[in-house]
Parts: sequence; structure tokens; C-alpha cells
Amino acid sequence: MVPKLRFGGFKEEWTMTLLSKLATKITDGTHDTPDTTSEGVPYLTAIHVKDGYIDYKNCYYLDKLTHSFIYKRCNPEKNDLLIVNIGAGTGTCALNTVDYEFSLKNVALVKPNKNKIYPFYLLQVQRKNAKKLFHELTSGGAQPFLSLKEIGKIKIPLCQYDEQTKIADFLSSVDDKITLLNQQYDLLCQYKKGMMQKIFNQELRFKDENGEEFPEWNYDEISSLFSNKSKKYNPLSGINYPCIEMDCISQRDGQLLTTLDSTQQQSIKNVFKKGDVLFGKLRPYLRKYILATFDGVCSSEIWVFKGILINNSYLYQFIQTDFFINLANKSTGSKMPRADWDTISSTFVFYPCLEEQSKIANFLSALDDKIAVKKAELDKLKTWKQGLLQQMFV
Repeated sequence: MVPKLRFGGFKEEWTMTLLSKLATKITDGTHDTPDTTSEGVPYLTAIHVKDGYIDYKNCYYLDKLTHSFIYKRCNPEKNDLLIVNIGAGTGTCALNTVDYEFSLKNVALVKPNKNKIYPFYLLQVQRKNAKKLFHELTSGGAQPFLSLKEIGKIKIPLCQYDEQTKIADFLSSVDDKITLLNQQYDLLCQYKKGMMQKIFNQELRFKDENGEEFPEWNYDEISSLFSNKSKKYNPLSGINYPCIEMDCISQRDGQLLTTLDSTQQQSIKNVFKKGDVLFGKLRPYLRKYILATFDGVCSSEIWVFKGILINNSYLYQFIQTDFFINLANKSTGSKMPRADWDTISSTFVFYPCLEEQSKIANFLSALDDKIAVKKAELDKLKTWKQGLLQQMFV
């Protein structure tokens, strides 16, 4: 048994070995909910274990006595593997990278036998297996739970230690590049958010082509600035359009993931035109919005906005502001909250003249383009790594 893609110099067969045979200890943290303190010994739960890293910065704290009871059973040390073993993140794993003591809750601890398996190799294997493991645990519909016994039965593809080191170090270097691109992407997103706040609070103003100040911003009801009206489409008409449902729109970044065949839908849809602004009114906190690049139809849970006193490019940026999202979140319904148009449309806001609107929209759209390019680089690298994982492990 050998992988498709392999470093030169290695010819030995791989074996499948139970994790219990490769660990000196498999245990987990407390399943109770101890009282936290404002300071003391760090205390981590499932929410702090991410894919490949641990969020130590936002940890909780316990008093020393409570910590000592938990630590007797579960004593994480540097390069131990932490695996979330209950809840939505089950299977997510990361290596402990710190030397100090901390307590765990709802997280399993695997101490690799360093004579048999390289910890960073184990991390890469387990990260690869995480999604499959989660899917298997949730197939029955119950809350996922990974027992210590089941963790011990996880099969690990095992090769010689030198080959493990080669594989892990190479994949770790790829992870470093992914982390760097992630940081660059996050910084661009944060920069845009900061600029939007300054622009829409009028802390930052643009000037006209002659370097002169634009007029003071006007103040009016949102209902005067843009409309929320659209024609209706019946799938039984037999006319086919690209159809956008809520699940077709990515969260927070304005990306359209896919479209559907409108004639295959069962309910009445809203009609939109190229250049219209679409905003998901169902669970508005999800921040699902796009600037339409084609004519089509969309779910009735998606509003179709058209500019009146503001142009659509500026409108598209305006609906991304925290101000508008907070306004949309003043919603109706508890289980299925929906933004309320009456609340939104009757709200007064400041807005600039059309020429300054264009300046603002062009500036923010250019930032969107840079963010999209960085996101594409990041996604491409992640996809490339996934392809490597499929070929480098048996």
C-alpha cells in the first residue's frame, strides 16, 4: 500500500494503524461547566480549537483549585493533539503549541508516541479526516459525539518516521502560505470596513474633478432613496431565467455561488434586472447581498432594490454598512427572523450628491476587486492542498 504522490528515496509499504497504538494517552477534558474567573489558569473549550490552530488569546480562566482537578485527568503538553469531541465542531483538531498549563472542556487529548509518529504528521492526517469523520457522526441526525474509544479506533496511514517528517514539513510550509494569504485577506477586509465607516460617517470626504468640496450631504427617508419593488415570476410560465435562492449567495462577500433553473422551482419569484441590488431579508445578520450582473429571478426572501436618489453602485455599498445591517436586524419573527421594510424605509439617513456617490462607489468597488483577487488566490491554494492530501496519503 503506497500513495500516488511520494517524495523520492522512500519505497517501503505503508500500513494502517489504530491511533490507540500510536498514542501514549487518549483522554478528554471536563464535561462539566466550571465557574470561570476574570484571571487565573487558562481554560479552553471546543470553540477555541480551530482547523489547525488554537485560539489561546480568547481563552477563559479558572481558579487554581478547579484547574488542578481537571488537569489531573487531562494534562495537555506541547505538541499534543487536541480534537473537539462533541458538538458542531466535532473532529476539528490542532496541535498544542504552548508550554504552559491549561484546562480543557469538550475536547479530547491525544499524546502522540513520538517514537512512532511525528506530531505534525498526525495533525495533517487528522485534519484531512475531519470532514469525513464529522459526516459519519452526523448521519444519524443526533448531536455528534466522538468517544475516547472511537478516537482510539481511528485508522492512521503510517510510513517511516523520516517520510512522515518530510510530508508534514512540506504541508506545514503550504499551511504557512495559506495563513499568510488569510492574514492579507483579513487585513484588506478590515481596511475596507474601516474606510466604509469613515465614508458613511462623513469623516472622509471626496473632492470633485477640480479639487473642490462636494455639497453637504442631504437627509431623507430611505423610501425616497431606493425602492423595494419588483415584478413577479411564475415558474409555470415556462420561461427560463437564472434563479437565485438564499443558498446561492455567499455570506459577507457579495459572491454568487451558483444559480438554479427557474422552471424547476415551485414558488413565485421576484424579477430583477442587471444592476439591481439583491439583499436577503431572511436572517439579515447573514449579510447575503449581490449586485446583479444579469437579468433573472430570485427567491421572495430576497429583496430587489433599485436606486431613486442614489445610484445602484453606491446603494450596493450602503447596504453593506453596519448601520444598514443593524437596521435590517430589527426584524420580525424569532425562529425565522426577517427584516422589516416598513422599519427600514421610514428611517432617515444622510446621502451625498450623485457625483460623490460615484466617487465613493468606485473607490469601494476597487477595494472589492482587490479582496476578490486575494480570496481567489486563497481558495486556489486551499484547493491545491486538498489535491495534494488526496495523493500523498493512502
